[in-house]
Amino acid sequence: MSRDGRVTRGLWKKLLAAAAVATALIGAAVTTEAASARCEVNSDGILVIYDTAGKEVKRFSAGAGAHFDTKTAGNGNYVAFSRYASGSSGKSKCTIYRYDVSNGKVASADLPSGFFSYDVDLYYGDSIYLTGWNPSDNAVGYRFYPEKVQMEKIADGGVEHQYKNWLVLDSTRVHGAFVPYKVYVYNINTKAVKTACKKAAAYTVSGKYIYAAVLKKNTYTPELGATYKIIRYDMVKGKTKTLVKTMKGYYVDRVTSKYVYSRKSKSGKTTYYRYSIKTKKTKRMSAGSYKKAAKLQ
Repeated sequence: MSRDGRVTRGLWKKLLAAAAVATALIGAAVTTEAASARCEVNSDGILVIYDTAGKEVKRFSAGAGAHFDTKTAGNGNYVAFSRYASGSSGKSKCTIYRYDVSNGKVASADLPSGFFSYDVDLYYGDSIYLTGWNPSDNAVGYRFYPEKVQMEKIADGGVEHQYKNWLVLDSTRVHGAFVPYKVYVYNINTKAVKTACKKAAAYTVSGKYIYAAVLKKNTYTPELGATYKIIRYDMVKGKTKTLVKTMKGYYVDRVTSKYVYSRKSKSGKTTYYRYSIKTKKTKRMSAGSYKKAAKLQ
């Protein structure tokens, strides 16, 4: 089964009979809220669904040797989550579940093998958006159609942001060390995929715009010095505007419409800088001011 093909077992099936309501939740982790329900995976790996009043309505155990992925999503009518378990071939067996808020029923389908796990990033309209990923290796975005029990590949990157009908995808969630990467934009309505930029070092999303620092000269040690081009990509129009043709900097943590924040690290010492896109000047910053402005704290 290819990663782009249909789900291995063609039909949703009823699964996971109603579990007994157990004791209070311990150590909440990642939470997703929908209009009618909330789904949470606690520190013991138990997945719990609550109604809008905060009352627990369903509780699931992943089973021996299996785990629920902590990223879940809902669209108001349903809550979606995934489970992974080690298979005989060494690859995980991954399954997606959909809980019906109105009647408490759960349906499931197997997902294509080849990934350690699938994150459920977004439930929007009639589709569930997933990221299949392997630690320190690859991340691939998919669109899953629960009514058709079918999925299709979006791009070689995980779903990271949404702006109306556009999704932004990249591979950063599996990066162990710095590496230049591509940023993709997917149109939910047309299914068109565009590359917002190549060799990105960092980017931020602000409304319909993507602001990115793109490496002009390839390097894997930008903290020692790097040369960038600063761009703004319009997701709606699919057009790129160059804000700065050439910028000398270091390891970029954040790019905004006004500034680029980068830090130099050498011999255990770190120096922090803010580059002005308007004046093309660089200002040194204190560690505290930098971390606050670059949203590192």
